[in-house]
Amino acid sequence: MPTAQAAPNDAPLGITGSWTDASGRAWRTECDPALTGRNGCRTYAEADVIAAVTVNGVRGYRWETRMALNNIVRFR
Repeated sequence: MPTAQAAPNDAPLGITGSWTDASGRAWRTECDPALTGRNGCRTYAEADVIAAVTVNGVRGYRWETRMALNNIVRFR
């Protein structure tokens, strides 16, 4: 549901920037990027993911830490 961009209490999901939460997890928010368009923010969280890799011609998988899309906020 769209909301006004003036986020209550300066919530980080509506403001471009990076922060670390109380548990130590890294977050990043980008507002109005070309990918989302005007009046929208995308928030990414640091997460451990399984990535496909090829080493010496052999395909396998390994754990990697990456920023992964967590949510999208749309504003009126």
